[in-house]
Amino acid sequence: MIMKTTLTFLLSILLLTAYGKNATYEKLCDVNKCWREQKDVAANVLPLLPSQNGREWIRTHLALVESVLRNRNTDNLSATAKQNRKQCLDHLHEYMLAGRFPINEDYTYRTPIFIDKHDNFCAVGYLVKASGNEHISRKIAANTNLAYVRDMNYPELDAWAKQNGFTVDELAWIQPGYAPATFSTPIGSGVDGEVNELYVDGTNKLFVGGSFINAGGTIANNIAYITVSGSAYTWHSMGAGISGRVNAITSFGGNIFAGGYFSMAGGSSVDNVAYWDGSAWHAAGCILGTVNDLLVFGGELYAAGQFDVCGTPNVNFAKWNGSAWQPITGLTGRVNTMEVMGTSLLLGGAIVYSGLPVNAIKWNATAGFQTFTNSINNEVKDFEFYGGDCYAACKHTYPTDSVNMFLRLLGNTWYQGFADSNYMLNFHPPYYDIAAKRSFNTLCVEGSYLNMGGQFAFAPMIGTGANNVFHMGYPGMYGTTSWFIVDSAVNKMVLFNDNLVAGGKFKKGYSDHYTHSTLNGIARRSAAELSAMQTLSSKTLKVYPNPLNQNNELVVENNFNATHFVLRDLTGRLVAERDLTDETRQKISLPVLSAGTYTAEFLTNGGAYIYRRLCVE
Repeated sequence: MIMKTTLTFLLSILLLTAYGKNATYEKLCDVNKCWREQKDVAANVLPLLPSQNGREWIRTHLALVESVLRNRNTDNLSATAKQNRKQCLDHLHEYMLAGRFPINEDYTYRTPIFIDKHDNFCAVGYLVKASGNEHISRKIAANTNLAYVRDMNYPELDAWAKQNGFTVDELAWIQPGYAPATFSTPIGSGVDGEVNELYVDGTNKLFVGGSFINAGGTIANNIAYITVSGSAYTWHSMGAGISGRVNAITSFGGNIFAGGYFSMAGGSSVDNVAYWDGSAWHAAGCILGTVNDLLVFGGELYAAGQFDVCGTPNVNFAKWNGSAWQPITGLTGRVNTMEVMGTSLLLGGAIVYSGLPVNAIKWNATAGFQTFTNSINNEVKDFEFYGGDCYAACKHTYPTDSVNMFLRLLGNTWYQGFADSNYMLNFHPPYYDIAAKRSFNTLCVEGSYLNMGGQFAFAPMIGTGANNVFHMGYPGMYGTTSWFIVDSAVNKMVLFNDNLVAGGKFKKGYSDHYTHSTLNGIARRSAAELSAMQTLSSKTLKVYPNPLNQNNELVVENNFNATHFVLRDLTGRLVAERDLTDETRQKISLPVLSAGTYTAEFLTNGGAYIYRRLCVE
């Protein structure tokens, strides 16, 4: 009967796959990253589910894990271990249906809880208890109540797993194990316009270029730099700044070069490129048009864009000789980006070579320009090397190709970077800005991840923001544990001070639930601030009366700076939702509630949250 119920449940949600490609896998990976380790689970056949709350996703996770575990080969187990395993999976099914999952009332960040203060057991703790070994669960909870299964060093648990036919890896998969929530955090007051370029030099300065007047509350005029001390980020102007749009910044010869579309730098007349010597701006040759990128290659400085080198029209690519730009002819169109590729430079953009649109091409001083086996249809915005391969990020400019916007170079041929490009990008309003073309604008490696940012939407996201950064765990697989959701395009990303920093056109950032911060063109992605990730004292936030009285008026003593209140019943159904004032003590009027137990969630603009359990008699 239990197995039939499970199969009926799975069949019913499998019917939902008809209206789109699967997104469930990514949400399950958010509940427990061990989903990525399951070689016998095909992500593309998992059921597609509509929006669910956190407890519903735990229930879904457990149901699907149970189904997979029941079908795994157990020929290596003894008859007793096989029988014990089957009984444990029956208990897991009962646990999933009952839905008495632990509630986090004491921590402002997501964490596993083995047994909560109301005696709700986590899934693994419940299985141990249901098999007659509650003392083991109690011991674990008393000593390591917030630990992940793989971090638990208990011989009793290891012996229990062996006796009941489970591996430690299977138990780690059963236990929900949320990664810390991440948030887009402001850097000062940001800028009053758009950020196009971010560049980190060897002196631990983050240079910011774009189209803005004010940066961090100071007059900057399109270019500035940031320093950091501890958790304090400080903005600095660079003289009188630059008169127009800055697209490119790099360090060369002890100076900071800036390129874009401008005619003045400081008090000097310039032609779209200039350099800063630490105290003043100077002209750097003559380029007529727009510089989109500057790069040092082989000890020499190169510029790319859509420009004439004074005296030579329609060049778009040039080398600095210390006093003038030397044109490298052969390309028409627009070059957006350059990347060092061994002994060659890789150029990308809306590029035409020998009369044919190619959009990506190699160059070195010996061989000149070299094409790839195939052209890239869409305009290339950025390149990045990741996992030994080169990837290209594109803007949707080719009318009949909305899929190949993220590509991987294998040998001399460009291939689609992952299977779900179309799924990620083809959405109707309000999921992306219909006035702007969908685009992957920037790539940035961060440890074992490849972050991608631009003007796009991703279906499983929560909130009203549409443009975002997400990251891939390894080639061909993307992850959703580090969303960076903002309200307009991300143009550039870099790593600075151990944080991913993004710049762009955006103004606001979003957490998993609500608008969490005003960003103004630049932000760093971070987990909930450490100051908030502390065990909460009973004085931090109080709610009373509890149980609620008949007039259903809840009093909140809010020293936690919570700005939003959500009330759900134990099935996860939304019962009430309110914005909170900045008053320390306030009253919340609730609708008529049935007798029972409810979960109240209090959220701050900084991404922290507190749960409280409320009773209605």
